[in-house]
Amino acid sequence: MKRHVLATLSVLAMTLLAGCSSAPSRPAEYMPPRLDLAQYRVLGIAELASPNSSKLGAEATQELLAAIHDAQPGTPVLELGPQPKLDPAAVRTLAAREKVDAIWVGEVTEAASKPRLSVDALYAAGAIASERKAKLSVRLLDGATGATVWSAWSERTIPVVTASGSLRDGLSQLNTHPADEARAILVRDLVNDVTVDLRPRWVTR
Repeated sequence: MKRHVLATLSVLAMTLLAGCSSAPSRPAEYMPPRLDLAQYRVLGIAELASPNSSKLGAEATQELLAAIHDAQPGTPVLELGPQPKLDPAAVRTLAAREKVDAIWVGEVTEAASKPRLSVDALYAAGAIASERKAKLSVRLLDGATGATVWSAWSERTIPVVTASGSLRDGLSQLNTHPADEARAILVRDLVNDVTVDLRPRWVTR
């Protein structure tokens, strides 16, 4: 009798395990972008302001434009050149003149941090590190009112130089990022951060 009960329980357990393993997974649910640009007929984009470097502003603008089209292909965007004054009246005037419904504006800045030095006197060893920091803020301004209808910002850092060594072993580690390469990485990551609301996604609930 006991052997029969054990056999029955074993079969029941195997059946339950098989049922769990073959249970269909829940399908992912499509989530539209939080900011749907289809509501605008034509958008304008002004070159992002950059107090440190006009080259940085131009690079970030092109990266932002590419990200907009990657997130929502076919979005009409008119490049407007240097960023205008951002008071509502100036925005309304520019939008009416260029016949755009809304305008992308923003600012990108970068700066190099002071090198950080750490020393281990016991082992006569030390390390030095230097970073580059950048910040990007972006807004979408309504052409009819000049009001901000969406905004986002991000801040990132990237190591430019890291080195370590000791009196006994000499320089044991050295990593460097050329300035142009570091800038390109920062700009790409910042734009990717601020455009997350433009991208649709699939979510499993």
